[in-house]
Amino acid sequence: MKRIVIYYSLEGNTEKAAKQIAEALEAELVRIEPVKSIPTDSDKKFMVGGMQAMFDICPKLQNERLDEAAYDQIILGTPVWAGKCASPVRSFIKKNHLNEKVTAVFTCSGGGDNDGCIANLKKLLHHIQYTVALADQNNQELSGKNESRLAEFIEQLKHISE
Repeated sequence: MKRIVIYYSLEGNTEKAAKQIAEALEAELVRIEPVKSIPTDSDKKFMVGGMQAMFDICPKLQNERLDEAAYDQIILGTPVWAGKCASPVRSFIKKNHLNEKVTAVFTCSGGGDNDGCIANLKKLLHHIQYTVALADQNNQELSGKNESRLAEFIEQLKHISE
């Protein structure tokens, strides 16, 4: 089975999980890159990223297209912004025909609504069967469960028939 992990990460939390998943599943790894970077400064990050997520604004991407026919399974990773997927992820979904190939999603939240984000993604991508909600590594109380949650998610994906 040929797999790919596609993700966007602003501060490295989603990227860390994406790399673990890709390595464990021997999958290709692609980072979604917006043409114009989202600021990492706290105030600007919430203003720009949060606004884009809330109003479903889709920024232009450096790597907009994917040959989805080349993969049996696509695993998608996103930070949670305003209870939704990050705007670069939404752009990527809209530019590609991912509906039937994305069967697994992982989200990473600093305290936001992982469940709402996953529900929103399930409306866009109807074949999602496997999900895991992770916490931002800065949230020490919640992120302590990340490793076990991620390991369980990876094991579920490993058992998908080839």
